[in-house]
Amino acid sequence: MNAPINKLPPPPAPAKRSSSAAAPPVGKMGFATATALAVALLWASLIGSEKRVYLPYLDVFGVLTVCAGITGPGVTAGRTYSDMECDLLEGDYITRMLARLGSCVQRTDLVLHQVVAWGHFAYNVGNVGFCKSTAASYLNSNRDAEACDQIMRWTWGTSRRTGARIDCSVRANKCYGLYDRRLRERAMCQGDMNAFKPAWRAPA
Repeated sequence: MNAPINKLPPPPAPAKRSSSAAAPPVGKMGFATATALAVALLWASLIGSEKRVYLPYLDVFGVLTVCAGITGPGVTAGRTYSDMECDLLEGDYITRMLARLGSCVQRTDLVLHQVVAWGHFAYNVGNVGFCKSTAASYLNSNRDAEACDQIMRWTWGTSRRTGARIDCSVRANKCYGLYDRRLRERAMCQGDMNAFKPAWRAPA
């Protein structure tokens, strides 16, 4: 049985901005220069969406997963992870992820809800998936509303066992959580700061 999460771990430090780089306007930021508040809210929304699991498991698509949705070479089957280890894995991934998003979308005029929404989306589809997406292209062209609508194109999964494509908007396919996630990400992208509650509530 998974141990409950009693409190949110401290957020990872935002990426440092070069002293020679021009500061973005007040309230605006880039992915690689996300504020501490943006990083903290992104982390809170991810823990609420992903849940934290201490023993690695195979997700619905057959991918070995631990902590709040962490996959990849840092995950060892059969090993039980501690909160501290999950803090490190999650924090390191979020910091590296935002830096990589900033390399393909170099805008510095993004606002809080955009960074949280796209960080939440990229955490799930991966840096490469995001950077190669039409959504990223739209963001680079300042077509923000159209970029948000692109999120709903990512509601399909692939069964590792059969290789078949799975429509997660169909509840019988047992991956409706992915479809619900996309609805929340689009709502956040469009400015709904409470799209991920009750994981967290927007600051007053």
